[in-house]
Amino acid sequence: MLCLLNNKKAIYVLPRWLFLCLLLLGWLVLNGSAVARDNAPLSDSTGITDTPALAVGDWVFRQGTSLESYLIASFGAGDFSHIGMVVEVEPEIQILHATTDDLQTLSNQVLLSTWQQFTDVKLAKRVAVARPLFLSAEQRQNISRSLLAELGKPFVLAARDKQHLYCTTILADAIQSEYPAFNINWSWLEQPLLRGEYLHPEAFAAHHELDWVLP
Repeated sequence: MLCLLNNKKAIYVLPRWLFLCLLLLGWLVLNGSAVARDNAPLSDSTGITDTPALAVGDWVFRQGTSLESYLIASFGAGDFSHIGMVVEVEPEIQILHATTDDLQTLSNQVLLSTWQQFTDVKLAKRVAVARPLFLSAEQRQNISRSLLAELGKPFVLAARDKQHLYCTTILADAIQSEYPAFNINWSWLEQPLLRGEYLHPEAFAAHHELDWVLP
């Protein structure tokens, strides 16, 4: 599948089924054999009964329920497979993120989700929220405006040295444009057709200057 970016350059994006197959193949090669998920059944709820007191700039992490999410979390050696950022809190919470299929009508792009949509039990096994303490309120607002300008742009999964736009990179780029000292660790991925440095949600969760609003 081809995505045409603003500069009119065509970028090849792997079809989702092929991406899943490659991730699964790579995981099986690395681990020697297929390992089943934890025997405990998935919860039918994220366990969140009330919406936490969120602020613009908060990072919202998600552990997804799909095979794709499980494989992404496994490669990152962490709990989370997705991340977004709160860009509005009034009149309701809006989380901006780059995703493949949260909303069927808005697939493979940067979009806004309400808190209820982002934490929907069909998508989320676990949700956590962290507030970056190294950013001022003004900086978080500026980052929010920068991210909102990206709405509708195509999701592009590619290595660091190629043109890319997925959930972690859109956030990292916006933060670094406002706060150049922001440093985050990329992970090397060596898989069929997926070779290079990729940015995992766990790299954000490992940052040392966070206040976990919802652990």
